[in-house]
Amino acid sequence: PDIPGIEHAITSNEAFDLPTLPRRVLVVGGGYIAVEFAGIFNGLAVGLVMAGGVAVLGLLWDFIDWRVGVVGGVATAGSIIAGTTAGSAIPLLMRRLGFDPAQSAAIMLIMITDAIAFAAFLGLAYAMFPWLQADAAAGLEGVAGGG
Repeated sequence: PDIPGIEHAITSNEAFDLPTLPRRVLVVGGGYIAVEFAGIFNGLAVGLVMAGGVAVLGLLWDFIDWRVGVVGGVATAGSIIAGTTAGSAIPLLMRRLGFDPAQSAAIMLIMITDAIAFAAFLGLAYAMFPWLQADAAAGLEGVAGGG
């Protein structure tokens, strides 16, 4: 179409090849792919901002470690992306199975989003526990009875 700035537009195929997360994104379309990409870009931005904020607090104060920000940011971005994907897929699946998506899709989406968010944060924290404890173990070496 003849739209000013169309030379900057990309399709969902090129979105996976972007070298960095854009500062601003306009997603045009109302289909499930457009909704999914809008949620993915939103989830990545929220996760990065959260990780960066907690990391800065960790550098400023001793009682918060910047590594917690990384775990929280990755878990947040992952759960938003998973929730967006589920939010797009569940109504389509419900319709395909012959059910009215308006009656049960929201309940299933809330259950899936909550379970994924809970599992992502705790699972990442468990998997990264040795990395999270790296500075704590080093800090105990000078304490009597520690290290």
